[in-house]
Amino acid sequence: MTNRSAVDTIRGYFYQFDYSILKVLQLSNYEDSIAVECIEDVDIRTATEVTAVQCKYYAGTEYNHSVIKPAVMFMLSHFKKIKDDGRPLVKYSLRGHYSSGQHKLPLSIDVAFLKQHFLTYSEKKVERRRHEELGLSDDDLAEFLSVLNIDINAASFEDQFAEITRVLQTAYGCTPFEAEYFYYNNALALTRELSIQSLPANRTITKRAFLEGSDTSSVLFNEWFVRKKGEKATLLH
Repeated sequence: MTNRSAVDTIRGYFYQFDYSILKVLQLSNYEDSIAVECIEDVDIRTATEVTAVQCKYYAGTEYNHSVIKPAVMFMLSHFKKIKDDGRPLVKYSLRGHYSSGQHKLPLSIDVAFLKQHFLTYSEKKVERRRHEELGLSDDDLAEFLSVLNIDINAASFEDQFAEITRVLQTAYGCTPFEAEYFYYNNALALTRELSIQSLPANRTITKRAFLEGSDTSSVLFNEWFVRKKGEKATLLH
């Protein structure tokens, strides 16, 4: 792996973590939650629905349908499974940041486009169709499209981070410096810890618990107190 590709990979991981942080902070209710690395990179769970989000950062890559084709097929397979199980449908979201090529994806995707560009693939020089393998009709595919959202104009790494710091300032009533260097640091550490838990239940957190877990106010107070005491000691000597 070249140094540049390594940097891009690391930025990609941080982009996903940052998106998870942003989404949990933006939840409307304190008991709504996110789940990290469950169905997708982040699952957003409210009282009424679940949205499974795959979030990728391709700042140096031109958009092509083939880049997201595996993700669409995976989501379709999950859609098929929960339909067969009789469970409530999940919403699916694919979001990515690309250097160019966004014009290739139409604003509205129909069943024919879905089949041609996302569900047809070759394996050992044999053309295969994922929807046929799953036994899904055109009506099923139309239903899948009704719960699928594809956003290939997602925010840049820098813009997303700037939005996080703004939301943190609002959540904690803090300064930009405190949001970036204290609250964000804790939020990132908390998100990383969630992502490495073995059980899905332990990768899930409510907005309330996330805010409490990222709260550094006591740490800040202690640091300021020590600094103040140090300044007084200096003055006395």
